[in-house]
Amino acid sequence: MPLCHKINGEIISVDSIQVYRHLNIGTTKPSAADKASVPHHLIDITEPAHSYSAGDFCRDAATLINDITTRGKIPVFVGGSMFYFNTLINGLSHLPPTPPAAQTISTQESIRLHKQLVTIAPQIAAGIHPHNAQRVQRYWTIYQHLGQLPPKRPPIPHNMILLALTLPQRMDLYQRIASRFKKMLARGLVDEVITLRNTGILSPNMPAMRAIGYRDVWEYIEGNTSYTEMEERAIAHTRQLAKRQMTWLKHWRNIRWLQGESRTGSTPLTTDQLLDKSISILTPHLTA
Repeated sequence: MPLCHKINGEIISVDSIQVYRHLNIGTTKPSAADKASVPHHLIDITEPAHSYSAGDFCRDAATLINDITTRGKIPVFVGGSMFYFNTLINGLSHLPPTPPAAQTISTQESIRLHKQLVTIAPQIAAGIHPHNAQRVQRYWTIYQHLGQLPPKRPPIPHNMILLALTLPQRMDLYQRIASRFKKMLARGLVDEVITLRNTGILSPNMPAMRAIGYRDVWEYIEGNTSYTEMEERAIAHTRQLAKRQMTWLKHWRNIRWLQGESRTGSTPLTTDQLLDKSISILTPHLTA
């Protein structure tokens, strides 16, 4: 948020779970004070039972960009839903309805089919991760039914400066992931899920239940895992998500990498130094 204060920015959340109301502790939403300090958008905009797609995000983001820039301010996209980011960078194909697949393909099969999609429609394939079996399978099914793939909607027509924060050592990341989830538990994540379950706001078949942590806690509440197993699974799932996020980032061009403060001895950049570095990168673009 200090960055937004420096550049007169407003935050647009790029988080596929923060869009849902009632899921608060497990999504680490900004506090009321944070939102009072800097306007935040695309948080608490729909119910857990409703789907919110990348297409919905792309539409809403385009509207917000126009609104924010018209008021003379800078949209600052913040979050970790990489497919949402990819729609801004590379655009999004409009997919027609397809019959449900009989079964989900394996990762190996997904990689094989993705290579074929690259030869058929390289621009579209560039926006699909080879390990995203669900999307690879859907695009391949469309190609088999139609003999072609639909044209892609263009990316957001604005100049985007991409900044990514990394850490010196993988262990730094793992320690932060574990610490973050333990803090969620200490703040009452289990009680939050129990309340959502008992009031019917959340159930296993709802779109919001794909959120890491919530399904793990749900399994614990149902008696399917122990407390320790629940904690270990949620942390492991978050590590897997972080790995997928890093893979996305490595595929995008023109990213400026910022190395954050380490907890294992090395301290390349402090928080203040990260802020100064970010401003130095952004300023030439904002004054052009």
